[in-house]
Amino acid sequence: FSGFLCCIFSVFTVFVSSSQG
Repeated sequence: FSGFLCCIFSVFTVFVSSSQG
């Protein structure tokens, strides 16, 4: 479960970074 949250957070961070970039 922890790994799942880590993966989701990583994807979310990349999405936000791409959106702002």
